Amino acid sequence: MCPYCERRINLSKVEKIAAETNAQARKLVQEFNKKLGELREPGWYKENKENENSSSK
Repeated sequence: MCPYCERRINLSKVEKIAAETNAQARKLVQEFNKKLGELREPGWYKENKENENSSSK
């Protein structure tokens, strides 16, 4: 589920990678988190958030 627009995200096309060891699994999780961190909030979400903050003051 997308945290911004609440639409479902289809993960059926995601490549599945099996980890042989715990160290390899940790590395895969770190890479995933890095890619996830590179995503930015959509512009329309940021604008709505700012508008809500200014109207609640």
